Amino acid sequence: MAAGPPGAGGRRGRRAGRGRGELAAAREAGGEAAEAELAADLVAEWERRLRRLLLARPGLADQVRRAVDELTARQPEPASPAPVRQEVNVSDRATAYVAGRDQHFDGR
Repeated sequence: MAAGPPGAGGRRGRRAGRGRGELAAAREAGGEAAEAELAADLVAEWERRLRRLLLARPGLADQVRRAVDELTARQPEPASPAPVRQEVNVSDRATAYVAGRDQHFDGR
């Protein structure tokens, strides 16, 4: 990607760091749902910025693609979830309810 104005790389790095900090703060304050909501807002914000940039300067599309490819290549592979083993033993007339996540009961 072509070099931008002096100091632009530092500003981009600070902006990216600020976004990560915002996501961490959102998760700490409101949990995963708050983090996911903020992440969606940040994605929408950057989509708008990139759309405006490319409408104003269509010739930059290849540079933007290369930057996205470069950043995507740096991402670590997602970790596989740890295997889960559930074991339930019941006796007599007991009932066991087992789920890998949420259970909902409607009173029946």
